[in-house]
Amino acid sequence: MTPGEFRADKNLQGMWAHELNSSMLLQTVLRVLEDWHPAKMAVNLDNSGDISATKAAFELGTHKGYSRCLETIKLLAIPLRKSSPLPEPDYGVTENPEEVVR
Repeated sequence: MTPGEFRADKNLQGMWAHELNSSMLLQTVLRVLEDWHPAKMAVNLDNSGDISATKAAFELGTHKGYSRCLETIKLLAIPLRKSSPLPEPDYGVTENPEEVVR
């Protein structure tokens, strides 16, 4: 099941929203996870006080993945909205060439 499918299911989305809003335990767990986000922790540097490009990329990936997980947990409580299709672009073409704004 994808997050979109979860959010589209009114029962699942509603139950999860209720849990996020009413469960003190769940709210405490989320607060602990946010407080202990890897981005808030110091990175172990090498002997010269530097960080390699590989380690920096690994740390960035860890931070982004952790953030995405926390955001998805919260996003699942928000109902999925049906988007309306965008109108076809007219690329500035008008009926009368005199109407072209310069």
